[in-house]
Amino acid sequence: AVMPTPLVCVQHGVVAAVLTVLALFWFVASSSTLSIDEQQKSNRDEVEKFFFTNGISFFVGFTWTLFIRALRVNLRVALHVAPGWQLWGEVLIVALFGPVLVAAVLKAKQASLEAYANSSGLSAQGKLRSLLARAAVADGSELNPEHLRHKRASTINPLLQRTVHWRASHMAPADG
Repeated sequence: AVMPTPLVCVQHGVVAAVLTVLALFWFVASSSTLSIDEQQKSNRDEVEKFFFTNGISFFVGFTWTLFIRALRVNLRVALHVAPGWQLWGEVLIVALFGPVLVAAVLKAKQASLEAYANSSGLSAQGKLRSLLARAAVADGSELNPEHLRHKRASTINPLLQRTVHWRASHMAPADG
């Protein structure tokens, strides 16, 4: 196996960025979603659009994986040139490609969701959070926010009532 050169690393980065931009254009132009309902399953065009959308997502993710791998290999080679840097080079690579990369991806996801919410007018009343929660959890599920809210209230209200009654009976002013 040939190690990726810095030029190969740059090429992987460019290909990943171009595929990402093309995929974003496809998502916006086709108004595609990553799921398909029963009614759309009978429409061949919708099914093809669904498979193409998921295929694009796979290839974009894989090109970013290749880029990160090539970047990691080049960083490792660069840090191992000096003999005393082998241990610190490994520590730096683990620190950079572990939590730092995850934090960067999560921050980018949060920024894109906020931008979408602001552009669609969903952020003012917290409607985006509500829509995402409803989309992620079925209505009949115990994880549905409405179900959880009612379950919490049915558990807490009797406790509060017993506490109020107990305080009233035990904290009554003493007759003197």
